[in-house]
Amino acid sequence: MPASLRCVPALLALSLLAACSDEPDPRPVLTDPLPFEAPEPVQIAVTQHTGEVCKSIDQLQESIGGFLDEPAAGALQQARAHWVRTHHTYSGLMVAYQLANLRPPHVQGDRDPIDAYPLLPGYLDRVPGYPRSGLVYSEVPLTPGYLQQEHQSTDFYYLTLGFHPLETLLWGGIDQRPEYRTELFIPAPVAQEDTVDARARRRELLRLIAHALPRDASILCVHSNRLELMHSLSERLGEPSSQRQAVAEALTVLIDRPLAEWQSHPDGVDRNGMSIWHAMFAKTDFERMAMQLQALRTDWLPASPASDESAPDASGGLFDSMAALETTLASMGETRTAPSPEAVSQARAMTQTLIARLQNADGQGPALPEPEPLTPAPTSEKAGQ
Repeated sequence: MPASLRCVPALLALSLLAACSDEPDPRPVLTDPLPFEAPEPVQIAVTQHTGEVCKSIDQLQESIGGFLDEPAAGALQQARAHWVRTHHTYSGLMVAYQLANLRPPHVQGDRDPIDAYPLLPGYLDRVPGYPRSGLVYSEVPLTPGYLQQEHQSTDFYYLTLGFHPLETLLWGGIDQRPEYRTELFIPAPVAQEDTVDARARRRELLRLIAHALPRDASILCVHSNRLELMHSLSERLGEPSSQRQAVAEALTVLIDRPLAEWQSHPDGVDRNGMSIWHAMFAKTDFERMAMQLQALRTDWLPASPASDESAPDASGGLFDSMAALETTLASMGETRTAPSPEAVSQARAMTQTLIARLQNADGQGPALPEPEPLTPAPTSEKAGQ
């Protein structure tokens, strides 16, 4: 019997166990032999990166738990730093899914329980002009089931799962100073019967969302999903021409399109009043883009089956150009503020030159024409709250 078929009974048993239990399955360990031979560098890269994501998310949950156990400004800063590192690690893995042209296994339809954005922060907690808004000040019972049901249910900006609700609660929408933010998580000395205990609800909301993230991300470390990513990467990057196309598409989606948004909205807010920041409070977008470019250049392309016979670096120093763009993006992210229009234009010109060179086999293609306008984001009656 083929090895792939021998795995079916075990996978079926795991599925039946999951259906009978409220707790997530134990995280699978990659020990079974592969049913097909993906190149060893691809196997190593996928296994390593998926493992790092799941481990980092576990550490983030522990860090947030430590802050909730003993609220202090230092513990909050550690939780924030863990959030940034974990979000960057996850984003590096998403480069591989983009290269493979493969939908991540946790994304179902239009719903993403891990990295959906943007969000209405006022749906979760108070924001300027709405001092008693969101789930924190409501009387709706906070449960894991409720958060799963509500996530992107009636409005795609209503997020109750994933990185960005965590970001909203860790940084806050009114005063982001660690000392002030920490105070809002310290239990109130006296509870008043006629008011909502916002501090207790804020603590519980943060705890529940932090607990849900490892559950939702564990699917990335499931053996069969690792195999699918290995197989898709091997196929997409197996020939020089398809490799160049995959890299050009990745640069378009991950770098060029966000920069195009910044050119259209240099103040960081779109026509609906929504932030165009991916991380609207942490403001780590340009660090994140630099890190994704680094992952592409140093991790995923060296693992490519076509890397030995036709590496992009052989076409006029494209690796050097990627490194230069990476440096530019990293410098734009140092202040964690909206970049200047000049910096955005420079970074986008560098990106488009890279894409054009990849789209031409000799590596000396012309500059790209202006891209078509992006599809407008869905509107919301409460945009900006």
